[in-house]
Amino acid sequence: MGYVYSEGLRRLGRIDDDGYVYDEGLRRIGRIDFASGYIYAENLSRIGHIEKNGDIYDEGFRRRGHIDGSGYVYDEGLRRIGRIDENCVRKLL
Repeated sequence: MGYVYSEGLRRLGRIDDDGYVYDEGLRRIGRIDFASGYIYAENLSRIGHIEKNGDIYDEGFRRRGHIDGSGYVYDEGLRRIGRIDENCVRKLL
């Protein structure tokens, strides 16, 4: 399990060992398939993909951001917007 943080390191939610993403109220809001890199919305419709190099794409194949090896998350302009725990990053990259 890992946590999701804002840029100010305020905890926003968590990711369980199966990749399900929850907000701070423990309401399921999506899923990350660690094996394939696919990102799913709460209704489990596919909304994006994380490449092994950390680049994040939407379903239209537009680059939307990047995750580095330390877990920092950047938007498409490479402005740091948050962080996920490193144990989740190791499963993705």
